[in-house]
Amino acid sequence: MIGVILYQPRAPYAESYAQLLLDKLNVEGRFDELIAWTERMLAMPNLLRGRADLESLLQTIRVRAARKRAEDAEASATASGSDAAWRRAGDAYATAARLAAPRDRLMVIESQFDAGIAYARASETLAALASFRGVIEGSHGTLHDRAQEQVVRLLVRLPRTWTVRALGGIVDP
Repeated sequence: MIGVILYQPRAPYAESYAQLLLDKLNVEGRFDELIAWTERMLAMPNLLRGRADLESLLQTIRVRAARKRAEDAEASATASGSDAAWRRAGDAYATAARLAAPRDRLMVIESQFDAGIAYARASETLAALASFRGVIEGSHGTLHDRAQEQVVRLLVRLPRTWTVRALGGIVDP
């Protein structure tokens, strides 16, 4: 099975073998191997050519893995409370948002919001504002409203000149 995937990726049954391998790794709980195979297959243009369903599955696994890494980083940051850990969590959520775009709009918005929260806890105010801006521009509803509330809280903490710069305005002497 693995030999066909690696050495005969254009064989008619290579796609079925790839899906079978991914299913097997998932069912057996071998998630590190699942992620490694996902990345490996995504780097195989001969395997993916003309197989949109397989590519979509692999992208979905990649995004879910990135989101899980972000959640794990957040749990670690919650336990340690350090700014560096919160910054890593923010970066992990930002990565999940980038990987989800444009396929999964909701995942993008949720990950941007979570990145904003993590960056705010890391005292990375400008990064938090940028994340929340993405949520505000890309959504309507509860997360949109919550992002606006977070922006107001963050702007209050900034000196006036920083606030103007953060909003893209002109600093008035």
